[in-house]
Amino acid sequence: LLWFVLLGIFVCSCFAAKKDHLPVKKVDDLEDDLMFGTWLVKFCEAGHPNCKDTVFREMQKKPKVAALAKVDCAKNEEDCLDAGVSSKQYPYYRLYVEFDKASHVFPLDSVKKTASDEAVAKALWKWADGIVNSRIVVLRDEDFKQVLPGKTWIINFYYSFDMHSKMFKPEYRKLASELWNKYPTLSVGEVVCNNSPGNGSIP
Repeated sequence: LLWFVLLGIFVCSCFAAKKDHLPVKKVDDLEDDLMFGTWLVKFCEAGHPNCKDTVFREMQKKPKVAALAKVDCAKNEEDCLDAGVSSKQYPYYRLYVEFDKASHVFPLDSVKKTASDEAVAKALWKWADGIVNSRIVVLRDEDFKQVLPGKTWIINFYYSFDMHSKMFKPEYRKLASELWNKYPTLSVGEVVCNNSPGNGSIP
């Protein structure tokens, strides 16, 4: 009986830990999947010796300025070629802000080869934050129970296929900057409803 109890505790703790992590979107079509929002994308190839997910696992635990996604270049060769990725560069990290196609590529050689996964993850988030220059938090379904309580938030809910939402996005960022100047403790977030269906139904 004790073994069953311990096994149950282990399974529950693993499930809870998984829920705490920021999910990673698997991209099938780069332009369609990442048209909206801010995305930090890892390009790699399943089975490649440099393509372990240990750094991304560390990034899932950290404060974020972008949603995470990954592209398997073995299955999406065209997207990887369009992004300028070669197997010699794995892993290849690129930041997309509103899919502006600007070449925001993380300089992996700026991090020591002996650096820990946690150190690389921290460097990636710092680099992304510097480019985005925004404290807007990309929220997912599970964040509403873990991140929102105890804080004052203003949140933009939108759908990636809605043109009006796309037109409003730059204005929302300007509004966020003005609000932070007046209310420094205010938290600002955004939800892509078609990526987070649970949040799309929140009144």
